[in-house]
Amino acid sequence: MTTLGLETAEAIGGAAVWDDGGLVGEAALDLPLQHAERLLPMVEKLLADCGLSKGALRRIAVNRGPGSYTGLRIGLATAKGLCQALRIPLVGIDGTDAYRARAETSDRVCVVIHARRDRYYVQRFSEARPLAAVKLRTGDELVRRLSTARSAETIIGSGVSRLSESLEELAIRTQGRVRLGPRALWQPSAAAIARLGHESTEGDGLYALEPHYVEPVLATAA
Repeated sequence: MTTLGLETAEAIGGAAVWDDGGLVGEAALDLPLQHAERLLPMVEKLLADCGLSKGALRRIAVNRGPGSYTGLRIGLATAKGLCQALRIPLVGIDGTDAYRARAETSDRVCVVIHARRDRYYVQRFSEARPLAAVKLRTGDELVRRLSTARSAETIIGSGVSRLSESLEELAIRTQGRVRLGPRALWQPSAAAIARLGHESTEGDGLYALEPHYVEPVLATAA
């Protein structure tokens, strides 16, 4: 089975192809906020580079959020259009799960995704299990809550680069109990979306799948 993964929830997006042997290929949208113009041409080039036609795809996975309102709508609309044309199932993947799946650590993991200005989507995990629903926090709120962590916790996600100074100071104050994850985990990954979609046992979400906006008020913010 061959799965196409689409990542458009954040400013930097991409696409990846995954099959039973693992990652086949990946391409990045390296210019922010150009998903609408470049996503489909990039997918077509990626498939060509992998020696595949669209007809070889058996499933499409898409990041359903949280993230940019505009980016989520573009990704979902593109995925649904392709699935309808190819008559294949669609799987939605939570963006926080995709980050967590890449973190090879036994620590608790806090995924921090930049939303807008000083706002961040935050979800904390114990192993692969979310400890609570995704919350919207300011940078100060996040640092304050992390400062009370009683066990080792690794921070990853696109919000880390914006908060790195505060988080590095927090790591020192907590004597390394709170730590920053590798820089590779500070950016989203289309390959992670493709892999989780390939492994998913969920049914076809073509008609039911909707973006996860976290808070309705953010549906008006790109």
